[in-house]
Formats: sequence, C-alpha cells, structure tokens
Amino acid sequence: CAASLLRVARSALSQPPREPHAFESAATRTMEDTVSFEEEVGKQFFDFLTQFSSEGGQSAEGSSQNQPPLRDYVSQCESMRDNDRTTLYVDMAHLTEHDETLADAIEEHHLRLEPTLRKTVARFVGANFPEYASADKEFTAAFFGMAFVK
Repeated sequence: CAASLLRVARSALSQPPREPHAFESAATRTMEDTVSFEEEVGKQFFDFLTQFSSEGGQSAEGSSQNQPPLRDYVSQCESMRDNDRTTLYVDMAHLTEHDETLADAIEEHHLRLEPTLRKTVARFVGANFPEYASADKEFTAAFFGMAFVK
C-alpha cells in the first residue's frame, strides 16, 4: 500500500544522518527505502497531475454531458507550452484533496524530493505534449499554499 510505504520511508528519512563509513546492511536498507520512497512519490505525483479535476461533482471518467472533465494540471501544461513556460504551479489544497499522505510527504521532504518532482513534471509534460518536452527544457514544480515554516 502506498500510504504504508510512505510512512515507512518517512520514518527512515527522519533518522539522523549516517557517517559515510557506516555503510552496513541497515544503512543499505535505509537507502533502498529512500529510493522506493522517491519512486513512489514520483508515481503518485504523476497520477495526481494526470487525474486531478477541481470541477465539483464530476468523476475522472467524465461529466454528465459526455464531455471529459477539465483536468487542471493538463490544462496548465497546455498553457505552459503555449507560453513557453517550464514551471508547473501546484496548489497544495488540490494535492491534499487528492491524497493527503502524498501532500504531507511532499511538504515534509520537499528539498529531498525536488529532483524527483522535476523529473515527474518533465515526464508529465512529455506524456501530454511530447514535442514541447523534447525541446531542451528543464521543468519544475512550484507549490503554493504550503504551511509556512518558521
């Protein structure tokens, strides 16, 4: 289950840093958990970007008028292409509504996950607009509505 994987990985990530010479089986497991955590976050974040629709009362399958729902981040991706932009803006309220565990993981481990999130945005753009993603561009995600850390 993704939620339990995220909890296990979050626990592993909150451990104090290891000494470089302390490379043993427990450390190896922690590193493997970190990779699995990052992979799982990337997969879940891609699913969120692909599926999320803020249109109330509509399923991901479509509206009652046989029109597909507006998928917020697919639409934003199209706007990025049209305006030659490389930053995808993600509302944390949307992410929390979609998957609270994923939102918590991204908020708590944002710096560690930044490379994974960048790769995921690039993959998402490529899945929707391959000609734009094939250009030499570096994509990123910017999150708004995160809790302010003092």
